[in-house]
Amino acid sequence: MATNKKPAIAQKPMAYVEVGYRGYLLPLADAQRLIGILAGAVVAKKDYRGTDWVYEVEQPPEPINLSLDVVQPKQVVVVREEPATAHAHRPNAIGHEPLKLTGPAR
Repeated sequence: MATNKKPAIAQKPMAYVEVGYRGYLLPLADAQRLIGILAGAVVAKKDYRGTDWVYEVEQPPEPINLSLDVVQPKQVVVVREEPATAHAHRPNAIGHEPLKLTGPAR
């Protein structure tokens, strides 16, 4: 459920930054610094081998997927989940009902 009340975070210039497939809302100045720092990073995997951690990087290195969107205060919406008890009457999956057996048992 969305409300019109703006969080304190929406009172200053903000940015939405995507790193890979995750998104983050943060102050614009911090977002610009973060993009600048991560622009030189490459995708790596951490793996435990024997007795030590190694960090695998493909050759040529794969760059990180980054994006930055400037966010206006009116675009920030606070989302609050309804209490779990409000959904207790709903089925777990739409269109799936218990199987009803009819006829004589064998």
